Amino acid sequence: MLDAVPGQTVESIVSDIRRALDPLMLEDPELKYDIEIPPPESIKGRRRLVMDPLDVPKDEYIVQSVARNFEEHMGRPPTTIGALLPRSYAGNDTCHLWAAGIPCVLNGPGGDRTLNDEPDNFVYISQMVQCAKTHALTALDVCSQPS
Repeated sequence: MLDAVPGQTVESIVSDIRRALDPLMLEDPELKYDIEIPPPESIKGRRRLVMDPLDVPKDEYIVQSVARNFEEHMGRPPTTIGALLPRSYAGNDTCHLWAAGIPCVLNGPGGDRTLNDEPDNFVYISQMVQCAKTHALTALDVCSQPS
């Protein structure tokens, strides 16, 4: 499975694949290929949704606001700012919001990361409360900024 990097789109990835395979088809007329987006269900590890990559700069106001407000009520800075791989691969709307010019960040409760087989199948209520506090303080901060 190909993972996009910042600046890549589904179209650019397909174009890259075609640029590599089309010359091979000229050399071997029996070579045929299809590209299915999203991949068919038979592909292990496939994702049903195709999401464009998102790279929000760490110095973006919304990122700094979330970090500041987390630290304000938790008494310590967040342990991670940025992608938490491989668990950052997710189907969500942040890439669409960012592309529409809406500042956004993907942030939520941590879940239990000790379960290697099935991480994030649940979150603790205390984590949900902590996350809600961060989001509420961030909403107040962002919405009170002059435009």
